[in-house]
Formats: sequence, C-alpha cells, structure tokens
Amino acid sequence: MTADRSPTMLLALVVWLCALPFVFLLVMPLLGFRAALGVALALLLGIALVCWALCSVGRSPRGIAP
Repeated sequence: MTADRSPTMLLALVVWLCALPFVFLLVMPLLGFRAALGVALALLLGIALVCWALCSVGRSPRGIAP
C-alpha cells in the first residue's frame, strides 16, 4: 500500500468501525452472535474491496478516482 492510499484505507476502517454497533444491534437479537460476526466480517471485506477498487482500478490520468 502506498502512502497516498493510506488515508483512504484508514477512512474505510473507520466507516466499518462506525457501522459495527449497528450490525450487532440489528443482527445479533435475530440470528445470534456467530451470524452477527459473519455479517461484520463480510461488511469489512466488502468495504475493503470497494476501497481497493476505487484506489487502484478507478484511476484517471490525473491520478484521482472518478
């Protein structure tokens, strides 16, 4: 990971951490702890993939994501 992508990945991690309580509040009463943990990890993977796609694939000639 290069230095210019670090703030973007850090922001993605903060977004995931902020969404984590809502995931556990909504999923845990209905499906239990293991399902809530699975949803939380899937959310982390999804956010990381979107962040990676925007950082590496979506580069314009000027060097910024569209």
